[in-house]
Amino acid sequence: MFDKLKKSIRQFGKDERGVTAVEYAVIAVAMSGILLTIFNNGVIKNSLTKAAASIESNLGAASDTKTTGKTTGKKTN
Repeated sequence: MFDKLKKSIRQFGKDERGVTAVEYAVIAVAMSGILLTIFNNGVIKNSLTKAAASIESNLGAASDTKTTGKTTGKKTN
């Protein structure tokens, strides 16, 4: 009986099925936390917001110029 138990324990210890999936799950959780922190509180969020506002402003100015033939005089950075 003890021999069978020892054998089962050894086989269980050598079984590596599913180990890779668990490793990827742990890495995915860590990466998700890092990315959420960066995008919610970090500099990247502010930079992307400023870039989007600048693009929107430039597109609006280009649209005004195209339809009226005159510049709006707006200065964008």
